[in-house]
Amino acid sequence: MRVLLTSEARFDRTPDGAIWGPPAYGQALWTRYLDVFSSVLIAARVADVPEPTTGSVQASRPHVAFCPLPPYRGLSGLVRSFPSLRSRLADAVSTASVIIVRAPSPLAYLTCRAATRAGRRFAAEIVGDPDQVFSPGVFRHPLRGVIRRLATAAQRQIARDAVAVLYVTREVLQQRYPTGGEAYAASDAALDDLAFDGGGPREWSAPAPFVLVTVGGLDQPFKGTSVLLQALSRLRRAGAPVTLRIVGGGRLLSGLRQECEALGLSADVQFLGQRDRAGVRDALDAAHLFVLPSLTEGLPRALLEAMARGLPAVASDVGGVPELLPPPCLVPPGDSDALAARIELAMSDDRGRRRLAERNRELALHYHESVQVPVRRAFLRAVSQASADGFREVRCA
Repeated sequence: MRVLLTSEARFDRTPDGAIWGPPAYGQALWTRYLDVFSSVLIAARVADVPEPTTGSVQASRPHVAFCPLPPYRGLSGLVRSFPSLRSRLADAVSTASVIIVRAPSPLAYLTCRAATRAGRRFAAEIVGDPDQVFSPGVFRHPLRGVIRRLATAAQRQIARDAVAVLYVTREVLQQRYPTGGEAYAASDAALDDLAFDGGGPREWSAPAPFVLVTVGGLDQPFKGTSVLLQALSRLRRAGAPVTLRIVGGGRLLSGLRQECEALGLSADVQFLGQRDRAGVRDALDAAHLFVLPSLTEGLPRALLEAMARGLPAVASDVGGVPELLPPPCLVPPGDSDALAARIELAMSDDRGRRRLAERNRELALHYHESVQVPVRRAFLRAVSQASADGFREVRCA
C-alpha cells in the first residue's frame, strides 16, 4: 500500500537522480510511514542542482520516491506554477492508496482538491496555524489579509473533511481547527535516546561569555532571527558578555550577516550553517540558553531537542510553545526589547536556569519516541483502514 505525503520543504535533485533535503527528512522520518505502508511518495518542490546543499541528507531511498513539483517561490510563483501543480498532484493522487496532506500548505490544499475530484478519502497532519503564519509583521504582501482569511478557511475545511487528523499540539491546534474525523495528538519530534544521552556540562555560575543558541531554517522571516539579533544588540550595548550561535541555513543567511555588520555584532554572532542531528546536539551542549524567537510555530522540534539536552530556554508565545514552557519563559512575538530583558534575567539567575533545565528535560521525556510513536502509528493504521474501507464523498471548496 503506497502513501502519498505532501511537504512544504524544499528538496534538491542532483544529476545522478538522488534527491536531498533538510536533516529532518532522513531515514528516521520515512521509517514511521514504512512501518505501516509498503512505500512512500512525497509531493514536494524539487530543484535541479549540480550538488546538494551543505548539511542536507539524501531523502530518496528504497521505497521512498518523489513526485517532483516546480520549485516555485512566493504567491506569484505559485500562480504561475498552478497548471503544472494541479496536473502532477492529480497524477500522484491516482497512484496512491492512501493520501495524507500536511498543513498549512498550498500543496496540501491542492492535493485535497485533487482527492475530492477523484472521490478519494484523505487524512491530514496539522503542524501549524496559517492565521499566525499570515499575521501582520510575520508575512508582508499587499494581499496579506485576503491570503490569511483564505488559508485559515482552507485549513478548517481540510481538518473538517479529513477522515483523521494528527495534531502536533495537545490542545492549541485542535481548538483552532477541529476535525469531523478521528483526532490524534503526537509531536513531529518523537525524540530518540540520543536526544537525551549525555548533554554537555552546564556552567550554572555566571559563565562569560554567556552563549545563546538558536536553531531553525533561514528561508523565511517568521523564524524571527532578526528579532533575536536586535535583542542581542541591546544586550551588547548594555555591556552584557553574551554571544550568539545560529544553527541553520537558507536564502536569508546573507541578509542576516549584513544585519549583524550593521548592528556591530560580527564578532558576537557565529553562523554555524545547517547541521545534522549530531551537530545540532553538539551546538546545544555548548550553549547556556536556547532562544526561539519565532513569529509563528506549531510545536517546535528545535525547542524540544534543546529541552531534552537539559537546556533552559526562552521563546516567543506562539503556537504550541506555551504547552512546553512556563509563562515566565515566554515573550510576545516580535518584541526584541522583551526578549532582551528576558535573556538578561536568565543570565543573572543561576539557580533559576538550573531549575528550568531540570524541568525542561523532565517534560521532554513526554515527547520520547516510546510515547509518541504508538500514537502516530495508531493514526496511520486508522487512515490505512479508512482508505481500504472505500471512498467517501468530501468537499474541499
